Amino acid sequence: MKINNGLPQDYYSQRNNKYKKTINGKHGVTSAGATTMCNFTTLCEGFDIAGWMFPSSDTDEYTQAEDRLMDFTVKEAEKPDSWFAQKMPALWRDWIINGATFNNRTNKWEEPYWPNEIHAVMAHYINEWFGCSHADTFVENCSIHKIVNQLYDGIPVPISVKFGSLNHIILLTGFENDLTELDTKAAIADMLKPLKIKNFIYDDPYGAFDWKTKTYPVNRGTGNDQILTYDQFLACAKPFDKQGAKYAHIIAKPAATV
Repeated sequence: MKINNGLPQDYYSQRNNKYKKTINGKHGVTSAGATTMCNFTTLCEGFDIAGWMFPSSDTDEYTQAEDRLMDFTVKEAEKPDSWFAQKMPALWRDWIINGATFNNRTNKWEEPYWPNEIHAVMAHYINEWFGCSHADTFVENCSIHKIVNQLYDGIPVPISVKFGSLNHIILLTGFENDLTELDTKAAIADMLKPLKIKNFIYDDPYGAFDWKTKTYPVNRGTGNDQILTYDQFLACAKPFDKQGAKYAHIIAKPAATV
């Protein structure tokens, strides 16, 4: 059977994001913008397809949800008493105070992690943005059965991958397997039954990745409805040392309304 929960009009590109911010720290200068926003772009597309309504903004500065989410996250996370500062003080200090993180192996100050580049921090501020404690749940050991179950239920799944040399986040929107729908449903319910996945269907906010050259061509076009073979999925989805479990953001179904 084949399932794809994404339509062409659902596709979100990070290349048209407007958010920009630069931090001049004690030990470096660090910036965020469209090129570093695959994460929130992918997650916002996932929430959109899942049927969530995005919070409105107090200003007209940003029209796209991913830009508003990034702006909200940075403004909340940079506060000295923020959740990020309290839970991960070293990472917070390197980001907002130092503008760089010290690498003991190279003996150099290097690019720090922004809050949208740490899975647990992303999930926290997404939930705060929606005003819901369980809108997004980051799972470090998400079974492939759970991922397929989400897709079968109509909910896309953001996953963490490495494409070539690029650490990236893409959105699984569907799958193809060698089972009937009835047998697929039975396999999802039984962890011991094989799902017989051939391909995952995904949207890439950065465009179409060329699997032959392992790069993004200059004229790469849209990343809508790309195909990830099951072997490619196992090879590029993080963590690499676990074949049966991967990093995934589990998007909840939105609350029913009258």
